[in-house]
Amino acid sequence: MAIYHCDVKPVQRSKGQTTTAKMAYRAGTKIEDKRTGKTHDYTAKQGVEHKEIITPQGVSIPSREDLWNMAELAERRKDACTGREYEVNLPYELTKEQRVELCRDFARELASRHGVAVDICMHEPSKEGDQRNYHAHIMTTTRIITNDGLTEKADIEKAGRKRKEDLKQTRELWANMANKHLEKAQIAERIDHRSFKEQGKDQQPTVKMGWQATQIEREGKNSFLGDINREIKAKNDRIANLKYEIVFDKGVLQNHLTLESLDNVSNEQVKSNFTKRDLSEIERYKQHSQAKITNITEKADKEPLTQDDIKTYEQWKTINNSIVELEQTGVLAEKEKLTQEKNQKQSELTAVSEPPPQPKTQTPLETHSKRLEPQENNSARVVPQLAEKSPQSENKPNIEPKKINLAEKQQLIKEYAEKVHTTAKAILDSQLKALREKAKPILEKYNTLTASKPLMFGKDQWQKDTDNTLKQYNAMKTTHDSMKDKGVTDDHYKQAREYIAKHEPSYHAQVQQAIKDLENHHQEQQNQKAREHGADIYAQKGKSYRGEIVRADDKGILQQTKDGIVYHPPMQGIEQGKSYTLTNKGDHYQTQENYEIKAPSKSQEHDKGISR
Repeated sequence: MAIYHCDVKPVQRSKGQTTTAKMAYRAGTKIEDKRTGKTHDYTAKQGVEHKEIITPQGVSIPSREDLWNMAELAERRKDACTGREYEVNLPYELTKEQRVELCRDFARELASRHGVAVDICMHEPSKEGDQRNYHAHIMTTTRIITNDGLTEKADIEKAGRKRKEDLKQTRELWANMANKHLEKAQIAERIDHRSFKEQGKDQQPTVKMGWQATQIEREGKNSFLGDINREIKAKNDRIANLKYEIVFDKGVLQNHLTLESLDNVSNEQVKSNFTKRDLSEIERYKQHSQAKITNITEKADKEPLTQDDIKTYEQWKTINNSIVELEQTGVLAEKEKLTQEKNQKQSELTAVSEPPPQPKTQTPLETHSKRLEPQENNSARVVPQLAEKSPQSENKPNIEPKKINLAEKQQLIKEYAEKVHTTAKAILDSQLKALREKAKPILEKYNTLTASKPLMFGKDQWQKDTDNTLKQYNAMKTTHDSMKDKGVTDDHYKQAREYIAKHEPSYHAQVQQAIKDLENHHQEQQNQKAREHGADIYAQKGKSYRGEIVRADDKGILQQTKDGIVYHPPMQGIEQGKSYTLTNKGDHYQTQENYEIKAPSKSQEHDKGISR
């Protein structure tokens, strides 16, 4: 599906940025900066799909080199903003020509609104990356352009502007234009510039990966930010499933209450209380999760995450695990309890004329409400209590010990993640300490040299030795400061895992087995869900399924395949009765409608042969 992305960044001279360098790279061309005298040559760059300059109506279009040299020469301040770059994601569902027209319309609107020149550079996906990643870099001048050149600053660039409001309007403009072109191309997909919260959705937005984490994921490895996004997506699925189960089971519970007419409790009262409790717990979970993940997201874009961030993330996982327990055990337990109470009441009504008062039943969310509350201790983990085992049930499957075992394995993995982070941090500290120790004698040598400058003879050699020593020290200090700024990296995490595996092999093996068991448990949960919906199997990650859609609604999709009936989660654009090839990519689905190809008739083949 089409993905919304619209980011606006200024080109700031105070950060060493120039529009000449940026646009030479974006356009894959050569530009000589007349202000600095530098030549930026990126003619070897590949992947530039289209480039074009748009100006306000009636203004002649300058060359790319002339335009951005004018932009640089027009500014005198050392902290000047010489351009403003709009980075947008282009819907991959559109053709190249349609994407070009979309960018042109957007550029024309910017030029018309603000009187500026607009340079469009469209890029196609890299060969190693996501093949849907069509995007464009759209650079605008900060000054109004006329046939006489660049004049005064555009209104949008003047001091006192409400930047957030301008950005909001620009983001909305891009969304509206993209949707207009999608509709024109008769494509059902739409994008939305608003946040999930503004849209009224219960979903949690994923965090920004960045190029480092993205590269790690492309290599088939798991990054920390990638793990966070996978957890967020899993959480969104669990919340959706939980809400569906609550709605479904509320109906079942209400039927019990209505049929039996429990004493002193009206159906409407129970329904009202149940709904209020559900919404309260879900809302509390959403607010807690939203605040924590938003903080981590914003921080991850600026600096390395700390151990406290990791603990916050792990606490968020614990809350999600409680949600899973609620979904798996709470609702079912409540239904079973009501059934037992119903049977007991029927027996009592048969034995005596006046039954005793029926105790008020607890809802599933009341039973498990404390599991959803944030714990003061980040490492705290609430484990369901194990029921006493009766002699009659010794030979029967016991579900509760399995739940205890599952919770213990989740706690084990949590402790392992904390241990990996602590070990990785220790490795980083050790590396930094080693660099500081190595730099000490070099600094002492430099201080000695500066204190013993020769008065007459040997000045040249002294200067050479001093410069080399200072160069060595600066290089080592730069390495040290760079490592410190980056903090704990994925390479440190890898080293930490290898260290634990080497020095604590039994513990490492236990953790790996716990991870495998949880994966198997998750797969069994999925298959059970598939069976509840009337399917044979749940669609597995990395597999493609081809066949006719026999059901498609908000509860899920059932597809008839050669392997039987396969269950897929709800998706937009899938129609019942049509044939599709559906591929589960883990974090998203790849869909392809299947079309019947008819063989040409004999007359067509005859005509084809004659024409040749």
